[in-house]
Amino acid sequence: MTDPPAPILVHVLNGLALGGNEHLCLQLVRHAPSPIQHRVLNLNPDCQTMRSQFLDAGAQVVDCAYQPRQRLRFLYQVATYVRRQRPQAVVVYTFGLHLLVGLAACWAGGATVVARAGNPLPKDPRQQRLWVRIVQGSRLLGIPIYSCSQAVHESFTRVTPLPAGSRAIPNGCDLQAIARRAQQTRQSRSDRPTVIGMVARLNAIKDQATLLRAIALLHADHPEIALWLVGDGDQRSTLEALAVDLGLAKVVTFWGDRADVPDLLGKMHLYAFSTTADEGFGIALIEAMAAGLPMVASDVPACREVLGTAGCLVPPGDAKSLAVALETWLDPALRQAWGDRAYQRALEHYTMDTCAATWYRELGWTQEVVG
Repeated sequence: MTDPPAPILVHVLNGLALGGNEHLCLQLVRHAPSPIQHRVLNLNPDCQTMRSQFLDAGAQVVDCAYQPRQRLRFLYQVATYVRRQRPQAVVVYTFGLHLLVGLAACWAGGATVVARAGNPLPKDPRQQRLWVRIVQGSRLLGIPIYSCSQAVHESFTRVTPLPAGSRAIPNGCDLQAIARRAQQTRQSRSDRPTVIGMVARLNAIKDQATLLRAIALLHADHPEIALWLVGDGDQRSTLEALAVDLGLAKVVTFWGDRADVPDLLGKMHLYAFSTTADEGFGIALIEAMAAGLPMVASDVPACREVLGTAGCLVPPGDAKSLAVALETWLDPALRQAWGDRAYQRALEHYTMDTCAATWYRELGWTQEVVG
């Protein structure tokens, strides 16, 4: 007697870059209940950086280009794909585009569609009105919105009711794997220079500019420090120019996008996460916590939620306060104690097993996830 085919889960991503959405999706594939057939619908075929990782994890990747001027064609393509695949659920990681995917799924016969919100409701009135309309559309289509943090969830509920079933599902990561790789590289780490690091996209949501200004203040009294900025984005040239203007050309290394982030974390001595109130979660924070690094972060809702009392929070945009906090962590004994504290908090709250189990429970799977 032939076993029935494994159920299908479709993941919809706007490109396969080295970003938070893509890493969450990959981890959900790797930590899924068995058996599930994973299909990754890539809406930006020009972006394929992580394609091989999804294939290695057993997912099937299908390119389906989204063009804003060809929405009807996109609806037809997605509806045809969903009708052919007959998935149990569809997870859309790009907020806003989930409305089109939801319409296509309804047209195809009604697969469950859920959306992920990775950033809080914008404060700009025009943008906020647009997002509220998106939420209203989600309610009409019955698409729950799973926010990446309680801070993001509450930013919506303070302004507008969310669709039924919406909730916060905090991000997670493979803590043990990150800790193991970081420890391996840490064994060959030099005490000089003292490396301060930040891993994040170089975009307007983050605030590497304030970190650069803090390093300029700190470097005057501590010439032994170095700053590593890992990640890429549309602000890179501006930040590189600022580093030169601040006299930090030989102090700052712009690493660009990297696939070996745990190894780089192991080479760092402390971690700074300078960001804005538009931050949704800061998955890079828990990766650094997993590596046992002492943490200094901007005091915005998402960082406050993730760090709790396991790190130092400073006012956003305040270079002087950030420099003072970083100077405190230059003491090796303090770094060790606070690094251990950060790791313990990550272990208690942000394992990938917990994150994946919550996701799959909400999607209707009840088997234990694969660790």
